[in-house]
Amino acid sequence: MHATVGSTGRTKGSREVTPLKAQYVSDFRRSLADNYKAARRGQPVAVTQKHDNGAAILLADELVVRLLDDVRFSPQVYTEGEQVGVWLPELDLYALGADLAEAEEDLLEEVREYYTDFWQDYTSYSKAPNRTGHVLHALRAYVADIQGGLASVIFSREPADA
Repeated sequence: MHATVGSTGRTKGSREVTPLKAQYVSDFRRSLADNYKAARRGQPVAVTQKHDNGAAILLADELVVRLLDDVRFSPQVYTEGEQVGVWLPELDLYALGADLAEAEEDLLEEVREYYTDFWQDYTSYSKAPNRTGHVLHALRAYVADIQGGLASVIFSREPADA
């Protein structure tokens, strides 16, 4: 992707249509509050640097949730001796507890630790053969947790305050 800074718009009917364009980091920084508000309204905000063929895109969490709507989790409950276990195959995580509630709470902590490690070391995780398929689920879990609904997304149930 190349920045289209300075590109001109075209006329559509009686109004000028200016294409969305990537902003250079310095411009983005100067307009941080406006860019944040635009993203929260649903407008993707792209940021790039000179001599960089890529961009970072700021999106509202609600938009990310809509984009990841089909990303689901399927926890599997099992017993192991006197303990209850919960396996989350989408992220290759498991947790144990004295009962189901304790195992589920432990799994939520495992998921939080996992997505934190995943995004902090994305370069390594995204290239690891056993982790490369986790991108969408790690993002879905992260956004759900930001919104306070990690348990409802992982265990497919309504949030407690709904």
